[in-house]
Amino acid sequence: MNLSTLAGSTLISAALLLPAAGQAFELHGKELELYGTFHPSLDYMDSDISEDEADPDNGLTSGSVGVSFNSSNIGFRGVVPTDVVDLSVMYQLEQGINMDGSSSDTFTTRNSFVGLKTSNWQLFAGRHDTLFKDLALRHSLIKHSVADRGVILGASALHGNQMDRRAENMILGRYFLPLGSGRLELQAQYSPDATKSAGTVDNNKEDLLAFGVEWKSPARTFAVAYDHWSNKIISTTVGEVNAWRAMWKETGEHLTTNLILESISHELTDGTDGEMDRDAVALQAAWKQGRLRYVGQIMMADSYADTDDTGATVFSAGVEKSLSKSTKIYTLYTRTDNEDNAAFQGVDGTHGDELKTLPGGSPQALSVGMIFKF
Repeated sequence: MNLSTLAGSTLISAALLLPAAGQAFELHGKELELYGTFHPSLDYMDSDISEDEADPDNGLTSGSVGVSFNSSNIGFRGVVPTDVVDLSVMYQLEQGINMDGSSSDTFTTRNSFVGLKTSNWQLFAGRHDTLFKDLALRHSLIKHSVADRGVILGASALHGNQMDRRAENMILGRYFLPLGSGRLELQAQYSPDATKSAGTVDNNKEDLLAFGVEWKSPARTFAVAYDHWSNKIISTTVGEVNAWRAMWKETGEHLTTNLILESISHELTDGTDGEMDRDAVALQAAWKQGRLRYVGQIMMADSYADTDDTGATVFSAGVEKSLSKSTKIYTLYTRTDNEDNAAFQGVDGTHGDELKTLPGGSPQALSVGMIFKF
């Protein structure tokens, strides 16, 4: 049994001890907590292709129903005080759970790390989302579903999402300070080998350097993140990628709106522009009334690297109902309209089952799901 499977089995066993409350379960105070999310959904997905073109093993379907688990996860985390005033050890071990896959790929390591923290800063090492990915993941109003932002944000017109990555072998630092009515957070991240193979020496090939700034108050949030990859591998090409993402969110009593902008430059080793060289935007809104929450979004990507007709537009809408503090149900619809030479996916990112299409296609999906958090 490998380490990931052993850790996952231990986490599942511990989850059987969970109380009914929808909060992380304290196994030993704040020094050892058990937490997780179970998120099954029933989905209808259509790639906008004929039956003769269907290839379900590669994400192409002429219309089918399936079950997915939408980035379900379980993990341990904790904060352990040291003998130094205001200094603690922080750690996390998180496993993704693929309940509808084969038994050999049920568990995968997600954000897992160990480090030090005070009331003003954190510094830790391990595996963690890049700051470019983390910005949208923190603040997106629709995520971990068929309408996940990863269809457009961080995605390529030809090869799916390429930029919402989790960096291995990395160090991440955060510094916090009060500013006005909110809190300012400064972030820096580095990995000499962000896709490191186990047991090998860091080769500094696919290295990552990232910076982020976030200001957050109860009513308003601004954030900017930047990822630099000196040797990013996309499909079979290698090149330098500089990715910027900015976010502005307004949170009201009933209405919350969110605007996410991103700009990516992509230069291949031969000096030409690559397929990630494009801009994109997402506009999201959520209206909360009692136990109901209505959500909608429009996302757009322009054509890449001076090509013609390689952009796309995504429309998504849905409604959620809270059953308790820990549980909600929802239904979501999403549609991707590709220009003639683009094949942005209908479902991508953290949903689980991907929905691909052929150039010019308009894939769509309808999903009914449940989310249980503890």
